Amino acid sequence: MHKRGHFNFGLTVPLGAWTLAAGYHTLNDKTKLDQNIKQFNLGARYSLSKRTTAYALYSAQKVDNGGKASMALFTSSNDRQNIFGVGIRHTF
Repeated sequence: MHKRGHFNFGLTVPLGAWTLAAGYHTLNDKTKLDQNIKQFNLGARYSLSKRTTAYALYSAQKVDNGGKASMALFTSSNDRQNIFGVGIRHTF
């Protein structure tokens, strides 16, 4: 039996050379630990050419009741975590 409830919402909006994205995710931990998670994401991509894009992203996560925040490969030493990334992607 699962002891968690999930909710996930995402939105992507193309605006010319730009693509904006936002997302929200919650996990309702129904175990004795009650370590609920809330995460918010923002991102933007800009088309530099047909095969090259620049991007930036931001994610913030909060865990209730003593849980440790953990996104991607990173685990925080506390209940909150923020990640910011930028880069360029080229497809061959």
